[in-house]
Amino acid sequence: MKTLKMLFIHSGFVFIILGISIICIDKVSANIKNYYDDLEKSKEIQKSVNEQYQVFKEGASKVKSSIGVVSSSFNFYLEEFDTKNIEILEKVSNVEKEIEELNETAKLLTNNCKYNLNNNVMNNECSSFKINYKNMISSYDEMVEKYNSVIDYYNEYAKKNNKEIVNKYLNNLSDNVKEMISENM
Repeated sequence: MKTLKMLFIHSGFVFIILGISIICIDKVSANIKNYYDDLEKSKEIQKSVNEQYQVFKEGASKVKSSIGVVSSSFNFYLEEFDTKNIEILEKVSNVEKEIEELNETAKLLTNNCKYNLNNNVMNNECSSFKINYKNMISSYDEMVEKYNSVIDYYNEYAKKNNKEIVNKYLNNLSDNVKEMISENM
């Protein structure tokens, strides 16, 4: 009877130790699974940032080039303003469309760059994105300022020659782009 009682006590200890061991193994395997899931998610984010950055970099280069084309078209005689102004407005509108098209990529990059994944390549791409975005928007703003200076100069000419005065150009970027600008500036 005493041995049977001891056998039950020992069996109870074995079951308790076995139960605790199973719980510990389960916790360790869950932590390992979470680690590998996080590692996979990190790789996906890094790949996404790299792809998005390449798209953004190409688009930003195109925008800067377009801004250069618009800015170079500001050199004309004031007598030509009526015809040149239509061309310039069309070019400025195209620049704004290019910026609008890049906005979705910029949003994705902004969201993915919030993660700190201790990856130098990704961190460099995120830093470069922010700098290039600021530079692109600054170039756009400078272009609009230069255009408005041309309009001011033309308006002085128009007053002296009884011609119609032209309103200054306003930033026509969408609210989505303006929101991105405020987030990244």
